[in-house]
Amino acid sequence: MNIVTIETKEVVTVDWPRLALLIANKVACDLKNVLVETCQEPIEASRTMGTLAMHAADAQYGFLVCKLLSKGAWDEAINMIYDMDTEARDVMLRRLEECGGKKFRKHYLT
Repeated sequence: MNIVTIETKEVVTVDWPRLALLIANKVACDLKNVLVETCQEPIEASRTMGTLAMHAADAQYGFLVCKLLSKGAWDEAINMIYDMDTEARDVMLRRLEECGGKKFRKHYLT
């Protein structure tokens, strides 16, 4: 048994506002692409309206997550992400990995 034990702590600092902006830009681009693709033809079916409403709602939740991230409210943000529908959740987690990088993934997504 050692008499002296040395422990080092790793301090992780995240620029939450910057991360939030990077993700918000991707959420906006995703929404724009869906709208452009879906609206190539006149909206004639209620199915199309439902699809647009679903994507708009997913984007809304994405922006709400970004708002939480900009305040550094990680626990609230990740809880909101896990409350999202499967596809939207997977997209947001992928965006976090892309924008946050390897170190973010190591400390926050494992």
